[in-house]
Amino acid sequence: MSLAMLRLRSQLKKRNYKKLVSKTFIQPNQNYNLFAQQPELMTKQRQVAGGTLNWLTDNSRAKAIVLYFHGGALTAPLNADQVQLVNQITQDPMVNAVIADYPLLGSASSDQILTFATTALTEVATSGLPVILLADSAGAWLVKYLWQEQPELVAATVLISPWLDWQLISSNVVNLAGKEVLLDLSTMQTIGLQFWQGLTPKQQQLLQQPLGKVGPVQVIVGGHEMLLPVDKQLVTELTLHNSVELLEYPAGFHDFVLWFELPETKKAIQKMAAFIKDQYGV
Repeated sequence: MSLAMLRLRSQLKKRNYKKLVSKTFIQPNQNYNLFAQQPELMTKQRQVAGGTLNWLTDNSRAKAIVLYFHGGALTAPLNADQVQLVNQITQDPMVNAVIADYPLLGSASSDQILTFATTALTEVATSGLPVILLADSAGAWLVKYLWQEQPELVAATVLISPWLDWQLISSNVVNLAGKEVLLDLSTMQTIGLQFWQGLTPKQQQLLQQPLGKVGPVQVIVGGHEMLLPVDKQLVTELTLHNSVELLEYPAGFHDFVLWFELPETKKAIQKMAAFIKDQYGV
């Protein structure tokens, strides 16, 4: 573990950073849209099922597509750091990067968000290229649904600090909540309940079914995350039918990869980029 990570984690705790994050999740500015403010970030955009697909790169010689679903508790809009993360992971010109800017919880229902995800994957897959899913935090909910709904369209997946337990009531999670410097437990429980209650019975059923074959998966997680037990349980389940790589960074906190100067972040980005390359034989 690096001194930079320890120092940053201490600073975030002193600033009560998770209180700021909690406010962003509970009272998000959903009128803000990054691509409307900075259209130069993308090469093309397509309207899809209440959201947009945004191509950061569109190389006709590409051998794979990375489709990204952002975190933010399903309520907060996409931000510039998340776009920078995708750009850094997908620097290889043989990869086209597409950001799925989905409708947000509060303005849209949970049902509509998952419907957008299936439409987005279908749309991107029409290229005929292998589709590699990339998601951080709450974006993993959309990925898990796609694993159950359209597994044949998923070539591989990278998950960063995935949030895949809407209740968060297990003692293992609660015991780690005090270490967490980014997520507030009660806030995530409140939003998790809102998300779950907005799903159709069929969607709830799919999200609760055991996972089957979904292709190779890489999971990036910090050792100081309250979601760590949930993520390790996910890895155990996935390993029954899939090749899974778990990269745990002991001093890391939730979504630490959005702090780009950390040595751990640089290493994680290299690992994610290498994993993606491995999926199409480069």
